[in-house]
Amino acid sequence: MNVKFEKNVFGIAPGQSAVIYEGNDVY
Repeated sequence: MNVKFEKNVFGIAPGQSAVIYEGNDVY
């Protein structure tokens, strides 16, 4: 599974990093 690291994705608080998996699941 491919993992990307994005910032400020899906309304996450500024400065936090989110892990986006295939299927658009945010953890």
